[in-house]
Amino acid sequence: MSDKATTLLDIGDLTEDVTIGKVTISMQGLTAGDIFGFLVRYPVLQTILDKKDPEGKIKFTNEDLFNIAPQAVYEAVAMCDVNLPRDAADRIPPKVLKQAARRVEKLSISYQLLLVNKFFDLTFSDGVGPFVEAWIALMGRFQQLQEGAAAVSAESSQEQLGEPAFTVDTPYKRRGVSRLVN
Repeated sequence: MSDKATTLLDIGDLTEDVTIGKVTISMQGLTAGDIFGFLVRYPVLQTILDKKDPEGKIKFTNEDLFNIAPQAVYEAVAMCDVNLPRDAADRIPPKVLKQAARRVEKLSISYQLLLVNKFFDLTFSDGVGPFVEAWIALMGRFQQLQEGAAAVSAESSQEQLGEPAFTVDTPYKRRGVSRLVN
């Protein structure tokens, strides 16, 4: 064990080289932001989360992805290419991403499957099933936070509408009620 404390900054780039024909490209996994973006751009991918085996575990194959949203698959693979140009926010410009996805689409199925499998290996290091289960659990926690915040807000509103905090005289000598407002 080292005496030096390590931090997230000590993690190097997690890339792997993949050879397609005579060309070698470096690939990396997608980020949470990339995945959120996919679910927004391709809502049909949500149907994957609904596909379960008899034991209730989420189950699908690469072919399911190709059948449900092939363009999303090509785009995901293209986004893994480390050497594609990126903007200041580290995003691949849409035009470049579309061209790269089109290139993936034109590859033979064997190369496509090689790239898709590499995408899964790099993006979901523990496998897709554990990732999706963790994702669903996380979404449940967010739901609990939202419900808790709504309950606190409703409770706070009830407190504000309770007994008047004090009374005041208006300029016309009519008594009025003022409530405390935070």
